[in-house]
Amino acid sequence: MLMAFSSQAVLVDDRTLYISGQLGLCPSTMELIDGGADEQCKQALMNMGEILKAAGATYNDVVKTTIFLSDMRNWNTINDVYKECKFLMRTLKLKLLLWWDRTNETTLLGNNLG
Repeated sequence: MLMAFSSQAVLVDDRTLYISGQLGLCPSTMELIDGGADEQCKQALMNMGEILKAAGATYNDVVKTTIFLSDMRNWNTINDVYKECKFLMRTLKLKLLLWWDRTNETTLLGNNLG
């Protein structure tokens, strides 16, 4: 299983927070949640919310997110999840989509914020 990066986030000059790639992992089991790309995306966004909270930030502080998809057929589904996240869409200035060659059959997407 693809595991999270060594640092969940890095705070630069007490001002800019970079959150490392987050997967749709259940925090208590560190296993990918069931339900497909939309549920993995929702979980990854919730995980990022906890990291923001720990750093004293909120979704209102987010200006950019990068989405890594292993299957471009999931793009509309992921885009719909982001549209549902009104708390994030109010301030999001840039949403970047990248495709990567599927190296892990169960991981459908990854997210990071910067």
